[in-house]
Amino acid sequence: MEKLKQINVIKYENENSDLREKLKSVNYHLIKACNYRCKFCFAHFNQIEKNKLTKNDAKNIINELSNFGTKKITFVGGEPTLVEFLPDLVKYAKDKGMTTMVVTNGTKLNEQYLKKFENKLDWVGLSIDSGREQINKELGRGNGNHVSQTLDNVKLLRKYNIRVKLNTVVTKLSYDEDMSWLIKKIKPERWKVFKLLMIKGENDAAKYLTISDKEFNSFIEKHEKCDPIMENNDDMTNSYVMIDPEGRFFSNSNGKLNHGPPILAVGVEKAFKITEFNIAKFESRGGDYDW
Repeated sequence: MEKLKQINVIKYENENSDLREKLKSVNYHLIKACNYRCKFCFAHFNQIEKNKLTKNDAKNIINELSNFGTKKITFVGGEPTLVEFLPDLVKYAKDKGMTTMVVTNGTKLNEQYLKKFENKLDWVGLSIDSGREQINKELGRGNGNHVSQTLDNVKLLRKYNIRVKLNTVVTKLSYDEDMSWLIKKIKPERWKVFKLLMIKGENDAAKYLTISDKEFNSFIEKHEKCDPIMENNDDMTNSYVMIDPEGRFFSNSNGKLNHGPPILAVGVEKAFKITEFNIAKFESRGGDYDW
C-alpha cells in the first residue's frame, strides 16, 4: 500500500490527456481459470503464474484507472464469476463513476448472485457461439445446455434491468449457420461477432477451426438484419486496452500476447508503454459506443 501511495504522488504530475483518452475503456482479465474449455479461447494466459490478484490489489488497480479517467471497465477472464469478490469490484468501480460490464459464460448467474451487485452492474456480455447445442458443446462451451442456459440468463438480466450484450466467435463449425432466430429472440442491445483469432501459445490447437475472410463475411451478410458488429482479426489487434490477471497491461500484436510490468509497481503511465493500442482502431470498430 505504501508503494501505491508513492506512485500516486509521482504519477499525476506526468498525466497527459492523450493517455486519458486511450484509457477510457479497459478490459480487466481478472482470472485465468475457467469452468469451460472453449477450444478457440485466446485468454488462457499460459505464460503467467498468478491466477489472480488479491481483492485489495484489484481495487487499487481500479483506483489507478479511475484517476486516469477510465469511464468503462469490463471484467473478463477466464471466467470472472469464479472470482469470489467480483461483486465487490463491480460496486467499487461503479462508485468511482465507471460503467460496469462482466463478460461471462453465464453458469453462475442466478437471482441470489445478481443481488450481490446491488444494482451497480450495468452490462453483462454473454458468450454464445452457435444456436445449436451440439456445436457449442463441440467447441467446449458447456455440456449441451448452453443455448437454453443463455435464454434463461437473458430473462433474469432483463428482470434486473441489466443491459445484454452477446459475443459470438465464428468458427469452421458455425460459419454457415443462421443464428437469426436466436438473436431476434434475445434482442441484445449489442451483438459482437468475431472471426476466430489465433494467438501463439494460447489456442494453437484450434487451427482447424479457423475460417477465411470469405466465410466470415458470408456469416455477417446472412445476419445483416440482426445488426451484428463485426470484428475481423485486424479489427481485434491492438484495439483493446487489456489488463492480465497479474495486473499488467498486455497487447496482442504480432500474433502473441505481450505483457508489460505490473501497474502497482511502476504506475499506469510506465506500465502502459508496452501496449501498441491504436485508438483509431478502437473507434473504427465502434468501441466508443453509448455505454
